Amino acid sequence: MLDWIKEIAQKIDSIALDIEGVEKNYLKKHHSYEFENQVLFYLKKDDKKITLGCHKGYLLDDKFDFKYGSKYIRHLYINNENDFNEEIIKSYLEEAIICSIELNEKKKIKQEMRRA
Repeated sequence: MLDWIKEIAQKIDSIALDIEGVEKNYLKKHHSYEFENQVLFYLKKDDKKITLGCHKGYLLDDKFDFKYGSKYIRHLYINNENDFNEEIIKSYLEEAIICSIELNEKKKIKQEMRRA
């Protein structure tokens, strides 16, 4: 694995974990990062690139350079050091957290309405 991949993966890890409430789960092939029991993204490293699988990508504006992975997940690929943009990662995380909070609030309102 290339040194820049390890270095950038560590930066992304630090950016995510510096946000209060974000937790990291260690899985065999990748790590996932959650907020309020909702996965924000997973980080996968291989020999040539870093992949961020963004679970809230479908809810966000197209200002991010997402590649479509499925109906809900969008991917950000970092193929070399120059592809890494700390501000993009921070912005994505901020917006993904807002979406998580909104989804949780929406779920609570639905539950309350069912009880009434």
